[in-house]
Amino acid sequence: METENARDALAAVRSSEATFASKARWPLSRHAAYGLIQTMGVLAIGVPQELTPVIIVAFGLSLWLIIRGDRKRDGFFVNGFSSRRATPAIILAAVVAGSGMIALILADAAFRWSLISLVVAAIVFVGCTLASLWWEKLYQSELQEAAKS
Repeated sequence: METENARDALAAVRSSEATFASKARWPLSRHAAYGLIQTMGVLAIGVPQELTPVIIVAFGLSLWLIIRGDRKRDGFFVNGFSSRRATPAIILAAVVAGSGMIALILADAAFRWSLISLVVAAIVFVGCTLASLWWEKLYQSELQEAAKS
């Protein structure tokens, strides 16, 4: 009887994993919001110093709104670091955002809040949004594999 109970429990876990895999999907706007948050972090370096606190507060508020929105819409929030298989996408986003920060740090202070900042911001936004989309794809494959095994 214990073997049968264990099989039933394992089947229930796999069913839950399959259900979670089917629900762990996010709209493009959610991925773009992630790209925007990363862009704000980079722009905090490129804006005049008096605006840096405003950008940092907007960054934190935006992150809070995303977490709250995910929980309200989906019933859960998934931390990007929760998936081993999706680690390359997290690394890509960090490299894109870090490169944007370095570019703005290396730019002459007179040119930071100029066309250079806007170009860097656009690259970071697109790069991080694409990395987020890739992350979802990698995360989905990990969840689906877990549901099958």
